[in-house]
Amino acid sequence: MVESVIALFEYGFIQRALIAGIIISLAASSLGVFVVLKRFSLIGDTLGHTAFTGIAIGLFMNISHFWPALILTILASLGITKIKTSTRIKGDSILAVLLYCSLALAIVLLSFSNTKGESISNILFGSILLVTSEDLIIIIALSSLTLFTIGLLFKEFMHISLNEDLAKANGLPVNILNYLMNILIAFIIITSMRIVGILIISALLVIPAISALQISKSFNQTILLSMFFGFISVVSGMIAAIILDSAPGGTIVLISGFIFLLTLVWNKYF
Repeated sequence: MVESVIALFEYGFIQRALIAGIIISLAASSLGVFVVLKRFSLIGDTLGHTAFTGIAIGLFMNISHFWPALILTILASLGITKIKTSTRIKGDSILAVLLYCSLALAIVLLSFSNTKGESISNILFGSILLVTSEDLIIIIALSSLTLFTIGLLFKEFMHISLNEDLAKANGLPVNILNYLMNILIAFIIITSMRIVGILIISALLVIPAISALQISKSFNQTILLSMFFGFISVVSGMIAAIILDSAPGGTIVLISGFIFLLTLVWNKYF
């Protein structure tokens, strides 16, 4: 059994899937810590459904769906920040309205499109084993840019995540940093679609971070633990999916959820 599983990793499509999964897990789980601390966890689902609308636009116009999804998701991330900073509407209310409207628009557009059920299923539930070389280049580029930006602005992101008012008092450009962070989240959403799919895309962003927060003792430790949990979830999830012949995206998220339960037990008894 072990030999047969190892042998599978000699195939190019498995290697591409593993590389894509690992780099996305590191970028998503590190960014997720800031998202969770800002109590903005729903943004992953919201931008995921916005990306779905972009995909529906691409299918409706019979063009590549990547660019409509990317552009629409970035615009939505900027709009969320603008509405949040310029109105009295609470963040979760903004996200809820955009989520439902995006999903409704996607459904309407798909009703006018000649699409196959299989292609929609891949979008909704993920298709990591179908990652192409072109997909991998995009995933590496956007994920690397996200990790680089987090490293460059680590302290600034930390301050606005912990206390925006104090960050403003210290002279940080909070609005600009929020815009930038939401754009990075849009990047992660677009790159994660292949891994876990639209329906559970937010899980890869928030579950490792929530798990890390249960047992970490410092902010830096939280980031490192979140990245470790994300890495373990993707690698073990892919191996389990191959052995069980199950859906890779769902298996990855279930293992991530299991790790979360373990951290709860650890937090309570150790």
